[in-house]
Amino acid sequence: MEFELGKSYDTLRIGDKASFTKTISEMEDMLKKTSESKTKKEEETKMGFTNVKEVFAKMPEAFNANAAQGLNAVFQFDITGDDGGKWNVAVKDGACAVSEGANDAPTVTLTMAADTWLAMVNKELNGMQAFMSGKLKATGDIMLAQRFATIFPV
Repeated sequence: MEFELGKSYDTLRIGDKASFTKTISEMEDMLKKTSESKTKKEEETKMGFTNVKEVFAKMPEAFNANAAQGLNAVFQFDITGDDGGKWNVAVKDGACAVSEGANDAPTVTLTMAADTWLAMVNKELNGMQAFMSGKLKATGDIMLAQRFATIFPV
């Protein structure tokens, strides 16, 4: 197949019309598949977590033991609202344990609404923004709270 552009770029001469039509059709198919693939990936990314309990169930899988080396701490989560509850995450010697319920002596306690927590783990809301806007309350070792996203890159 040969192509020739006119000097004004207004005209395109094609040596074999059937080949050109086939090539255009293949390009359209390729663009459609790329678009469908991109849309599917975007939908998967947007789905994220929809339930608080699910987040805590998945935490051991997301745990970054390297980021937790030398750490001995308990993160207490008090999640309010319909999907809320209390969970604690104990990190010690590069291991973690997630338990439902309150811990008697947490290192840091994070209190927020269920929708705030889900927005944070789905990366729709930054933890610092949540804290500064009053949506997230922290008591205890507040500096430790800032390390949570590194220890559990959900």
